[in-house]
Amino acid sequence: MLRYPSLLAVPDERFHPICHVCGSKAQRIYRHDKRALRDMNLRPVRVWINCSYRKIACESCNRIVVEDLGFFNLTVVLRIV
Repeated sequence: MLRYPSLLAVPDERFHPICHVCGSKAQRIYRHDKRALRDMNLRPVRVWINCSYRKIACESCNRIVVEDLGFFNLTVVLRIV
């Protein structure tokens, strides 16, 4: 079985998660989820990012949303090649 290198990204449990819709701190965590994200190759090797994230129940906007993950800005990715 061929194994690929992976990075692990987990939320910091010391802080309350922030709602990405209204920007307020959430007081209640609805669920913990995990996802594997494919990153760019590092030469011939495939790289994966294993991401744990929290879904929160936001009382301010009355929604269940994924917390704001600032380090995963998917619109702009800067890379040094």
